[in-house]
Amino acid sequence: MDTQSVKAIRTHKNQCLENLKKINTSNYEGQTFGQEKEYTAKTLVANITDVLKQVTALTQSHAKFTSSTSLGERNGISSQLSQLNTYLANQNLQQVGIQLDALKPLIRTYELKFSSEKTDAYQSFIRSLSEDSSELAEKTEAVNALVAENDKLLSQLNTKNENLAEKIDTVEESEQKLLQKFLS
Repeated sequence: MDTQSVKAIRTHKNQCLENLKKINTSNYEGQTFGQEKEYTAKTLVANITDVLKQVTALTQSHAKFTSSTSLGERNGISSQLSQLNTYLANQNLQQVGIQLDALKPLIRTYELKFSSEKTDAYQSFIRSLSEDSSELAEKTEAVNALVAENDKLLSQLNTKNENLAEKIDTVEESEQKLLQKFLS
């Protein structure tokens, strides 16, 4: 059974991931964010993605996470994630950078304790990417087969069209000859 604090952390993490997908980094080209202006939009998104993966790894084993953290610590992480989500939803990247810096030390404390869970989370993510890649390769192969079939049909249609054009020419010539014989 998951505790409310862990459920809240997971919910806020998932909301952050959804709002992170909505950020178009090209809209922020040339801008920097954070207290020391240390982030571009792309590095900010990459850092947040990494922290959220760490949160996924930390909360993967409910028993380990709750035994290694206090309710206050879990509520602190949840609160920081909630604030981060608010800034992501509003696309306030300056505040996102500041919030990210506040969240990093909270997560870093547990990162070493859960390194095997982090590895498992990354491996799961890589497996998911691999499956997506395989599916994309299959779909690409199917599209290529359809293109080849369409090319074959087009070639056949062109050949038939040429044959038909020749027959029309022959019929027109025959019609002209018949017309001339009829008139003469």
